[in-house]
Amino acid sequence: MSEKIKLNNKKVKNKFKLFGAALHMSDDPFSKLAQINLKGNREVIIDGCYGIIEYSDCLISVNIGKSTLKIIGCDFSISDYSESNIIVKGIIKSIEFC
Repeated sequence: MSEKIKLNNKKVKNKFKLFGAALHMSDDPFSKLAQINLKGNREVIIDGCYGIIEYSDCLISVNIGKSTLKIIGCDFSISDYSESNIIVKGIIKSIEFC
């Protein structure tokens, strides 16, 4: 009986492998777009940032490829800035795509 269970487990694993391969899209149209995560109205994390265009206490403009992301609010600080990621903390009132 244990052989039959192992055989069924192999079939299930193969089905999951096929299902995962079917979902994999090599030419994903969204792969180069910026990913923006909000944590309430206090923090925004941008993955896919190409640079800071403007930075003040109440406005931050970020290059996200073919467009610009404007974060409007107050008490802004950039807590982390790396090659393609930025974390902005403060009170976020609005976000605009330009």
